[in-house]
Amino acid sequence: MELVKSLKQSKLLKYVFFALIGSIILAISSKIKIPFYPVPMTMQTLVILLIGACFGWRLGVATISLYLFEGIIGMPVFSGTPEKGIGIVYFTGPTMGYLIGFIVAGFLAGKFIYDNSYIKTFLKLTFATSFIYILGMLWLGTLIGWDKPIFKLGAQPFLLAELFKIMIATLAINHIKKLRKYIRKEIQTLHEQKSYPVPLELLDVMKDELEMRPLKRYVNNIKAVNSIPPSYKIFLHNGQDFDIIYLGDQLNNFKIKKLFKKKRFKGS
Repeated sequence: MELVKSLKQSKLLKYVFFALIGSIILAISSKIKIPFYPVPMTMQTLVILLIGACFGWRLGVATISLYLFEGIIGMPVFSGTPEKGIGIVYFTGPTMGYLIGFIVAGFLAGKFIYDNSYIKTFLKLTFATSFIYILGMLWLGTLIGWDKPIFKLGAQPFLLAELFKIMIATLAINHIKKLRKYIRKEIQTLHEQKSYPVPLELLDVMKDELEMRPLKRYVNNIKAVNSIPPSYKIFLHNGQDFDIIYLGDQLNNFKIKKLFKKKRFKGS
């Protein structure tokens, strides 16, 4: 079990590292203003899409949530901070709906599967981005009143810039997929790292064989007889109990019980 703990700690550290890096990039992007028509644009929503598409929805949402938490506790990471306020006061201001929309956009951008069709990719990213403005305008209208021109104030000035940024993300999708594949390889989500202890009622059946046979033979038997991928490993503890560790697709304990009941590893 020590191996499982060390694996989880290692993956968790990588998870936190990527989330911190992503939140820093997101904070920097909120401060960069590029001249555009009709108003200057930041690169923040582009980074939101990239974080979601590159990190996947779990790490993407965690990264964006960390960024929002940093702003809520008073760090000047939001676009208008510290000039227009800071902390929870700024967060609950007119832009709160847009900030919450970041989470939804990051989730959708990370959840979508992207193929080689630029049109489909563009539509998916546009759909994800739309929630930033839908939630933003809903909160803005609630805050300042629906008698105001909410669309003209909260969306129209930014639409051209958003289409431009979505186009950039769409054209870069092949590079994004490569980066996503690399990050997924580096970070296996914790729910995939499972330890499956062998049921106690089976220990007596297998005890003598475990003590007499080489451990490698059991691994080979599992592969050959049950077509189990080579990423399954058996870890023996004190010759009495053992765990099966699998770092990949999930396998429930019921299947493992059946596996041992069907074959007692008589071997050759």
